Amino acid sequence: MLLTIFSVTSCMFLIPSQGIDKEYLKQVSTVHYGITGNPKLPIKTDGYYRLAIPDKDMVPGYERVNVFYDSGSFASYLINTQGQDCDMIDMEKAIKAAKPLTTIGTYCGVYRISNDTIYANVYTKSFYIRRLYFLIVDSNTITAFKEDAPLQVYDGKMAVWDDSVRRYCFAKAVNIPKPNDHFLRKKKWMWDKEGDWLQYIEK
Repeated sequence: MLLTIFSVTSCMFLIPSQGIDKEYLKQVSTVHYGITGNPKLPIKTDGYYRLAIPDKDMVPGYERVNVFYDSGSFASYLINTQGQDCDMIDMEKAIKAAKPLTTIGTYCGVYRISNDTIYANVYTKSFYIRRLYFLIVDSNTITAFKEDAPLQVYDGKMAVWDDSVRRYCFAKAVNIPKPNDHFLRKKKWMWDKEGDWLQYIEK
C-alpha cells in the first residue's frame, strides 16, 4: 500500500493512496468556487499568514504558510526564508528553497468567509480533503481553531487532527505564485453554479 504525506499546518501524517468515493467527497466538501472573488475581503491577499509562534518541530528556516487569493483560491505552501529580508519575502524563491526538504510542499483548495470565520477546504491531487477553520481577529491576524479530515473515520467518528488554537500573523510578500488549482476548478462539483464552471472551462 502506497502512502502520502499530507501536511496543511505544520503537522504531518500518512494517508493511503487508494481510491476515494467521489460521491462522498462531494458531500463533505463545504466550500466551492464562484466566478469572481470578493474585492472587500476582511483579510489580506498580498502576502501570507504565518504562525505567530514558530513550530518547534519544524526544521529551522522552514515554515508552512497560508495564502488567500482574491479569486477564492487557497494555498498552503512550505517555504524556506533563510537568507531573505523577513519584511518582504520573495515567495517563489522561498518555495523553491524549500524543495530539498520535501517534494510535497504545496496544497491547494478554496475558501469562503462567513461573518468572522474562514472556511477552507484543501486537497491533495489524489483528492484527499482537509477542512480548516479560522477566526478573523483583524486583517493582520487570524486564528486556526479546528482542522478535520472527513475521509478518515475511526470507530464511526470523523478524525479531528487538530483542535488547538494557533495564531497566524500576516506578512507581505512579492512574487506570490498563482494557485495551482486547475485540477480542482475543472471539476463541475467544485463550483456553486454550473454556468460559472462552464465559463471557466471555455476560457
